[in-house]
Amino acid sequence: MDEDEENLRQILPMATEILKSWNLFVNEDKTDFTHVYLAKSGEKDTNGKPLTGSEEWRKSITLGSMLCSKADIQRRISLGYAAFNKYRKAWNTKIPLKKRLILYEALVVSVLMYNSSCWAAPKAALEKLDIVHRPGRNGHSALIPLL
Repeated sequence: MDEDEENLRQILPMATEILKSWNLFVNEDKTDFTHVYLAKSGEKDTNGKPLTGSEEWRKSITLGSMLCSKADIQRRISLGYAAFNKYRKAWNTKIPLKKRLILYEALVVSVLMYNSSCWAAPKAALEKLDIVHRPGRNGHSALIPLL
């Protein structure tokens, strides 16, 4: 880690060689450098919009997850809905409930919870995810009204 991207670019070839000796391979062409910072209160972007909470790094996706846990949870919810809708026919068929729940766990929950062990999110963001997945009063989750 370094604040100066040029230092990181100089270190990359050395790190690549060291990692290669451990059978770990770095694709230098795909290596991204992300400047992670928290904007100061009142700081504005080039268009004059407040920068706090919408810093550029929050939109970065690395290994399938966003660097900002709150944004990643919202993205996971959207991807979960998309995964659910992709398999809508499975939810509307006469497949036994037990089998549909297995499909739901494999095809939808896995998308919702991908990389969740790395989240350091506010309680409100985690509650949104919980509401989408957990059964409601009718026994169904927001995603699975048909199960």
